Amino acid sequence: IENEKSVERVAECDFPSEFGHFRLYAYQDSVGKGLHLALVKGEIKADKPVLVRVHVENILFDVLASSQNSGWPFRAAMKQIAESNEPGVLVILRQQQDARDIVQWMLSPHEPAQELHPSDLRTHGVGAQILMDLNVHKMHLMTAPKRIHGLAGFGLEVVDYVAGKE
Repeated sequence: IENEKSVERVAECDFPSEFGHFRLYAYQDSVGKGLHLALVKGEIKADKPVLVRVHVENILFDVLASSQNSGWPFRAAMKQIAESNEPGVLVILRQQQDARDIVQWMLSPHEPAQELHPSDLRTHGVGAQILMDLNVHKMHLMTAPKRIHGLAGFGLEVVDYVAGKE
């Protein structure tokens, strides 16, 4: 699995933000045809753990800042990485949201936000490929503790989980 690639780095640039300086990378997904992004703070060294958040884009929560977000809000994750004393990576997995899914959520806002972007093995694989390209091997993963299958196949190791906004 470690050598299988469905994403390719297509661009990179400096990215000054309200939280400080990052490096922005763009990745083209040959299977899903999407363009994914990664914000990197600091210098990543393969033998050192890196603070990592893999974020699935969601317009209702990222742009409109709904308080019903069930995960780390995008800006909170970016701020946490910026304020950390260690290197960090925020992977942004972009996806088209079907208008019907958004309308359905609006009609039933009590349903979990995760319904709008179900996690699957392919999503984990795309994020893992981006992390490997950035030379990440050991991670302080910004998520609630959970079993994520297949990461070892990409040469990735979760050192620990970082609690936060979830």
